[in-house]
Amino acid sequence: MLNNEEKSKIFNDLKKELSETTVPESNTNAPAEKIDSEQKPSFKKKKKNKNKNKFNKQPEIDFRTEEEKIKEEAVEKLYNSTEFLDFKESILSDPNKRMFLIEQLPALRSNGYTKITNDEFLELKMNHPQLKAFVVDPNYDEISLGKSGICYFIRPLYKEEYQEFLQKVGDYTSNLKEFQLFCLMNCVMHPKLEEEEIIKMPAGRSLSMYHIIKEMSDLNKKFQILEV
Repeated sequence: MLNNEEKSKIFNDLKKELSETTVPESNTNAPAEKIDSEQKPSFKKKKKNKNKNKFNKQPEIDFRTEEEKIKEEAVEKLYNSTEFLDFKESILSDPNKRMFLIEQLPALRSNGYTKITNDEFLELKMNHPQLKAFVVDPNYDEISLGKSGICYFIRPLYKEEYQEFLQKVGDYTSNLKEFQLFCLMNCVMHPKLEEEEIIKMPAGRSLSMYHIIKEMSDLNKKFQILEV
């Protein structure tokens, strides 16, 4: 049997051994964020490819016909030509013509009288120097209905056209109805009029335009022949 001294020694050695033994700490008290970060697998976010559809974009369909494309190219070429730009400059140098181009014509457009652009007007004026604006104001009934007036751009009848009428139809004094229709269809440059539109046009408007065209064409002038 062990005496008291031996028992005491064994007890002290056991106590010392137990005090030197370290127990690993449990992770149960670890922060939740740390546990989640350790347990959850990490996935890299895929970057959105901003240019993904850049090269897949379908080209816009051009519905213009070949004739329309050629016409638009010709118009663009004309408006950038030296001849057109020089003519435009000459118009702007004339105070009256400048006022019409930069003040009166835009006002007519904004009030719904015409849709012609400045360049379209200049093209007509360049081809027909005697071009005039024939403005028809709305009457009271038209104003009450919210209708605007209209602006026609007219020119004189040229000699070749007059001779054509004489050859195909005859003297205009004997064929007034046909001559009136002929003048309006050929000499109203914008907007262009069809035969049916002229027939349905108010009498006062069509007759007024016809008489102005005759005046511009010198068909109403009286001439004298003097013996010298």
